[in-house]
Amino acid sequence: EDLKIKTAAMLLEGDAVAWWRRKMFDIENGDCTIATFDDFRKQLKGYFMPVDAERQTYRMVANLRQTGSLREYVRAYQKLMLDVPKMPEKDKLNWFIIGLQSWAQADVERSDPKTLEQAYVAAERLADTQRKSYTETFKPMRESDHN
Repeated sequence: EDLKIKTAAMLLEGDAVAWWRRKMFDIENGDCTIATFDDFRKQLKGYFMPVDAERQTYRMVANLRQTGSLREYVRAYQKLMLDVPKMPEKDKLNWFIIGLQSWAQADVERSDPKTLEQAYVAAERLADTQRKSYTETFKPMRESDHN
């Protein structure tokens, strides 16, 4: 446990480093105890996460839209999902599909995904198909093609 805490503390950056230094001072003075890694995690999260962080993340999920590439959207969505582990799978899946651009939404829905992971796979395949189609359409011309 102690090694886990020390390792995690070494990875802290910015304000989190200052927080940890204050905590270590409090521990040395007997004002605070962090006996387990779970204690460490809870106190760190409690200090830096807003009270309504989960609600804010749900709001961000509801407002997330694919405006760039499919891969960018998938990565952004995956990152948000890390902050809402208790969201039901069906909600995760539905919000993912809702955020897609209409052309991608139709294609992913056609694959009839039952899980979020299946929807990710469908979106990644669509992105691969798009990229392959684009590179085949816009191949550089050879010298012999000019004559």
